[in-house]
Amino acid sequence: MGIIDEIGESTIRLIYKTIYYTLGFLIALIKGLRKIDFKLYSFFEKKNIDFKDYIIFKLQMASLIFLILTVGYIFNYIHVKIMFFGLLILILIYLTYSISSLKNYCDEDFNAYKDFFLSYMLIPIIFIIVKNVKPVINFRFPYAHYVILSIVYVLFFSYYFRKKYARDFTYGKVVEDGEIIKVKVGYDIRANVKPKILNFANTINAKKGDVVKLRVEKGTFSIRGSKIVGVEGICKRENY
Repeated sequence: MGIIDEIGESTIRLIYKTIYYTLGFLIALIKGLRKIDFKLYSFFEKKNIDFKDYIIFKLQMASLIFLILTVGYIFNYIHVKIMFFGLLILILIYLTYSISSLKNYCDEDFNAYKDFFLSYMLIPIIFIIVKNVKPVINFRFPYAHYVILSIVYVLFFSYYFRKKYARDFTYGKVVEDGEIIKVKVGYDIRANVKPKILNFANTINAKKGDVVKLRVEKGTFSIRGSKIVGVEGICKRENY
């Protein structure tokens, strides 16, 4: 066997081992994340927070950390590139894992959540690419292109999301029945509704455990979320 063949075989073995150990690391990481998830959720469960809302909270926090790290890199607060990109990769893995976890709790709404949080992940990645292609612009405001890019991106995605996913209703679960029902509402990104418990007159004879459809009234800019204005009826909906 010649030296070229030996180098070729050694290279193939190295690639194989790298892929093998990388996959092993990712599998172990995902298993570890699941264990941590359930331990952390026990705290949130005591606060009467559903697992779906807990996953969304994690996604929001991870997305925020991802964006903060990217901004720190853009403005040269983070100088160790290996550590920076290592952290970004870990956060991306965590975000991907959390998004996939939502599939069991969102039914037909999963694509809306997936697109929303993927857009959160995409903008920092675009910033990193722009940073490495054109760090600054010879202008009074050297980072103005990031601001312009952010505004254009947010406006475009907001229009796309409202056009494709926005709706004027949401769902809630009856937690207490009677003449006045208490309805627990979870986070609903399509209706722009935050978790809360509301009281309504029981005009539909709803019982405890029923899932009800709720009318939503959107504000002009919906910054604080939409307002739930009434109950439309009882509906069948799994994985609420």
